[in-house]
Amino acid sequence: MKNFKIILIIITVFSITIWLSCSSIQKYLDATGIKEIAKEFKENFNAGEPETLRNYIDTFNLQKNTIPIEINNITVSKFRNKKVAEIVGENITAKLLSFPSHITVPEKQDTARFFIFQNSKIQNNKAILWIPGKGISNFAFRFIKDIFYTELKHGYNILLYIPPYHMSRKTENSPETFFTSNVYYNLQLYTECIRELRTAYHFLKKQNVNSISGWGGSMGASMLCELTNIETFEHICLMIPILDWKTLTYNNKYTEEIIPKYKKAGYNTKLLKDAYNLISPINYSLNINPENIQIQYAKYDQLTPEKVTTKFAKKNKIKNINGYYKSHATILLSGKLYEDYSIFLDSVNQ
Repeated sequence: MKNFKIILIIITVFSITIWLSCSSIQKYLDATGIKEIAKEFKENFNAGEPETLRNYIDTFNLQKNTIPIEINNITVSKFRNKKVAEIVGENITAKLLSFPSHITVPEKQDTARFFIFQNSKIQNNKAILWIPGKGISNFAFRFIKDIFYTELKHGYNILLYIPPYHMSRKTENSPETFFTSNVYYNLQLYTECIRELRTAYHFLKKQNVNSISGWGGSMGASMLCELTNIETFEHICLMIPILDWKTLTYNNKYTEEIIPKYKKAGYNTKLLKDAYNLISPINYSLNINPENIQIQYAKYDQLTPEKVTTKFAKKNKIKNINGYYKSHATILLSGKLYEDYSIFLDSVNQ
């Protein structure tokens, strides 16, 4: 009976793997995510005042809008997420870094949170500022732990960002999607994330680390691109980066039906375009040596199409670009992704 159960588990895992290898299924999974955004925009449409957005765009300055929070308010405390601690393993020291956020959630002022994973002291060692995408959760650690192991093996300590509305920062009144139909609110939320990341960066600098590098996935990779033009990074890895926020928010076949609602509220497409261009990496260059950048993208990605990623890489003269026959939602199932990242870390550590 025991052997039968083992065989059944093997068959189930094999069947799921075959099912997920189908390109149409993988594209469908990505499309489902975009549909959820469209549904949120449609059902809870509240665009706000277009004049407020235009004034914000006209006075926008990323560096001034994201001045770090005073690092004296930072607290390093005991790590209390037992599920994550069990997944990452006993050999890794885990801590929680937190400080008051400028983001206000419906109930109260939010608290910025970062997980510290280390196998050596922070001082005089290398660190990676780790910025995940929207899918970060206890379950996601079962996959991304292999990336942590690779980084720790190469001598890096890790400072992992928990974005608003995720894990312990999620409340009953948190929106289901990171962005809502209110574009002004979206830009503010995004820049406040950059502020929190800059605060953590300056915390690391205060600890006298040898160097700071970055890893970003999906929307986290978009934020990391922004950070390269404000802070200095030794190297960065961008996995399935969101390079053009217009594609997700209003310029696709699922969200285009929201355009009439925006027009009725006083928004034209130029205003929407100008707004999301402010935070879309496709519109500017990265301020880092191209040889110290790796891009890992999914060939079936429906959130950032392959041609957009390759165009971005060419513009920034990035030669270390790896494509995988996966979608945005399934890229972590590629074993080669972890191998390629390890090779990249070998190259930048020579």
